[in-house]
Amino acid sequence: MSTINRRNWLRMSSLAGATVLFGHHLTAHTAGVEEVELPADQPIRLSSNENPYGPSEAMRTAMQDAFTNVCRYPRTYYTELIDLLAQKHGVTKDHIILTAGSTEGLKMAGLVFGSINGNIVAADPVFLALQRYAEQFGTYIHKVPVTQDMVHDLSA
Repeated sequence: MSTINRRNWLRMSSLAGATVLFGHHLTAHTAGVEEVELPADQPIRLSSNENPYGPSEAMRTAMQDAFTNVCRYPRTYYTELIDLLAQKHGVTKDHIILTAGSTEGLKMAGLVFGSINGNIVAADPVFLALQRYAEQFGTYIHKVPVTQDMVHDLSA
């Protein structure tokens, strides 16, 4: 039996919590089920970036392989990813910012580009994270309507 210390307790507590929350999904995946049938009468919610099929086998394996590091702050582990992204896109590392989802990145953009009575031009309708955050700093939002064909109506 392993020694009980904070790290082992956290690891085991996280595993137990995940099992309680997602146990019914884990059972299906570990049983070798390749496909998940979706109820035909239920819509797929794309607005929450949800994958109705769950992670692929490769992703599940990657998640399990990285499990020992999930209790660490990610900034200490993503230097290699930043290097690869900068190389792929032909920019320097200081042009790459990794965020915990799009909302964090949009809020940063709202703060930077709209800070201290700035202006932002945005489609209407659009995901509002950037706009709502920027407005808190006195930013004026220029809304550009979207036509029936989902094209920006720039003349408006």
